[in-house]
Amino acid sequence: MNKIMTKKSINLAKKVICWQLVIFVLFGFLAPINEVNALEPLVISNVLVTNVTNSNATISWQTNRAAYGRVDYGIVANSLQWYLVTSQKLSQQSITVFGLSASTDYYFRLMANDDISNGISSIMSFKTAAGTNAGNTNYNYNAGAGACLADPSMGIDITKHVGYFGLYYSLPDNHPDVELPAGSAWTKVGRQNDWYNANYLSFSRIDKQLNFGDNFFPIPGKSNHFAVNWRAVMLVPENGNYTYSLTSDDDSWLLIDDQLVSNLGGLHPAKTENRTVQLTAGYHKLEIFYADRRHYGATFRFIPDSRLKFNPMPDGCSIQNIIDYSHLQNSGYTGNTGQVAGAEYDPNSVYLNGPNPKYTLMKALYKTNDSPDVWAILATNQRLYITSPASFNEYGLNWNKIKTVSRKTLESYPVASLVKLPDNPEVYYLHQRAEKRWLKLLIPTGTVFVSYPGNYWGNVARINSLDYAQYPTATLIKVSGKSTIYNISGNTKRPYSSDAAFRGAGNNWADISPVSQIHADSYLDGPAI
Repeated sequence: MNKIMTKKSINLAKKVICWQLVIFVLFGFLAPINEVNALEPLVISNVLVTNVTNSNATISWQTNRAAYGRVDYGIVANSLQWYLVTSQKLSQQSITVFGLSASTDYYFRLMANDDISNGISSIMSFKTAAGTNAGNTNYNYNAGAGACLADPSMGIDITKHVGYFGLYYSLPDNHPDVELPAGSAWTKVGRQNDWYNANYLSFSRIDKQLNFGDNFFPIPGKSNHFAVNWRAVMLVPENGNYTYSLTSDDDSWLLIDDQLVSNLGGLHPAKTENRTVQLTAGYHKLEIFYADRRHYGATFRFIPDSRLKFNPMPDGCSIQNIIDYSHLQNSGYTGNTGQVAGAEYDPNSVYLNGPNPKYTLMKALYKTNDSPDVWAILATNQRLYITSPASFNEYGLNWNKIKTVSRKTLESYPVASLVKLPDNPEVYYLHQRAEKRWLKLLIPTGTVFVSYPGNYWGNVARINSLDYAQYPTATLIKVSGKSTIYNISGNTKRPYSSDAAFRGAGNNWADISPVSQIHADSYLDGPAI
């Protein structure tokens, strides 16, 4: 009897253990397995380039889990200056690139992000078909928000490019500013609204004209709730009065030289304003904001005076950036800025380092009573520290033009922290330390450049070799929000194994440059120090 009970007990114990193992596997192992899968590297695969014409190409790819996607592309493999992003988190993505040149080699790289990790592909290429490009009304010219194309590697040429640079934003359907009652009062103007935030950016393109009629639905797969910001350089042929017509459903605002000229803000049916403005001859900045915030259609028309000419001006660019570039591309080209009636403007102002665009143009020279340091105020409204009298003379500046201002006035201009030499495509970030003993850190690719939200191509200052030589090269980096410190040499990064190792190498904490994760990932991994 005891033996029989013992066998039954053993069999029962075996069954209990078996079920415990099943439960452990199902509920103890499976959850961690899912967590491990979520932490696996994001892998991009099955990349295809299809439907290639003389002006378009479709790029598709897969990821091992749902992720947002991005395509960086360009005509130089190590400078992918344009990009497009996807609006949905999917494991299979596809983007069509428009506005390409015929018979041209294009290079591209894919990026994926799922809020857990990033995936980056190698650089690949395709070639567009031969033939003459069709004269489409609109075409993509994607550099993303904040990217200035008026740079020798990616220029807007006034003699060739016509139209308006548009940034298109897709607003979430649950945004608090959409679907409000018709006729709701609205006091914010243009960029005061968060609709023009980079987080909502869908794509950018050049629109040759802005007469979109009563069915304006530019965001693929979306019928309402979007916003657009158009920017252009406007050429006025002669002093005089000029007319335009602006129609929108819903909001729109038109600014000339940063002055609000038309205000059609608010939720309303299509409304038209006809205006006459007095303008001086020359170039002016035109900026238009539009938003569709309710269902029941979307209308936008801008009909300008036929005597005016418009050239696209990407976000982050100034009129002078584009004039500089056009001058470089066309040896006989000259241009000047005009003014809108009532604007603060000094018609006798000239750039202090002359019309030579070799260096970024300087519009003022400032110093303060408490310091001998001389700063150049650039055409981009940044301040550049001039490191020596020899450098001052190299820029062709006049000592008699230096003005003494308050420190508050001087510091109202941000420091120019992105620099390059005129004849070298490499761009450096200046890591600021005390006493202007700054370090320069190479930004190796366009992808790394745009990984920093505040970087604009138009804000890269062209400096002379004397200033450049005054900044030692940075050798220490750390990803913002993380603790690991790396020593960088060439294209390799090596982590310090401990604080003792860091201090033992004679390093200074102030010499650590904070970088983005994408920047850090651009270096090859080396052994720990």
